[in-house]
Amino acid sequence: MNEFQICQQLKYIMRILEQILSYAIQDVKDNRNEPDESIMLQQEIELIWKKLQNLQLTDKQFSFVNRFKQKLLALPNAQCMLKLIEQTEKQVQQLEILLLQKDNLIQYFQGLLNRLNYYYEQQIQELQIQIKELNLSLKTFLILQYELESAKELQLQYSQKLSIQCIKKQRLNILKFKLQLIAYKGCFYNILTIPSEEFQNQKMFSI
Repeated sequence: MNEFQICQQLKYIMRILEQILSYAIQDVKDNRNEPDESIMLQQEIELIWKKLQNLQLTDKQFSFVNRFKQKLLALPNAQCMLKLIEQTEKQVQQLEILLLQKDNLIQYFQGLLNRLNYYYEQQIQELQIQIKELNLSLKTFLILQYELESAKELQLQYSQKLSIQCIKKQRLNILKFKLQLIAYKGCFYNILTIPSEEFQNQKMFSI
C-alpha cells in the first residue's frame, strides 16, 4: 500500500469513527439503551481499530497518526474523541495535497480509478454473501414458525428482533459504503483541483 492509499484509508477510518461516535452520543442524549446495537457498533470499532493498526505508518510523515492512536485511547469521552478526529482529518488532507503536488497525478488518478473498480467488485461479492445470510435467517424463522405454531407471541418477538437486527446491520453497511465513496470522491477532487501540467497537456491532446 503506497502513501496515497494510506491517506485514502485514513480518511475513511476517520469518517466511520466519527459517525459511530456521533451515533453513541445521540443514543445517550435520547436515553436509548439497545444492547444489540451497542455490541454491533463496538465490534465495528474493534474492526476499524485493527485496520488502523495494520496500516504501515513507519514513515515520519505519518507520525501524527501514531500520536492520534495514542491519544484516542486516553481520551475520557466521545466528544473529545470527535475533536481529535476532526483535527487529524485536516492533517491527512494536508498531507495528501502535499503528496499530490510532487507526484505523477495521471498515474495516481489511474490507480485510484482501478481501486474504485476493485472496491465495487468486492461490494458485489459482499452483497451476495449478505443475501445468503438473510435467506438463511428467513428459513430459520419459517422452521421455527412451523414448529412453534401455538407460540404466537414468541414468533412475533423473534421476527421483530430478526427484522430490527437485519435493518441495523444493513444501515451500518450502507453507511460504510457511503463513507468509502466519499473518501474516493475527496481523492479525485484533490487531484482535479491541483494545478498540473500533466492535466493541461492531456486536455490539449483531447481537443
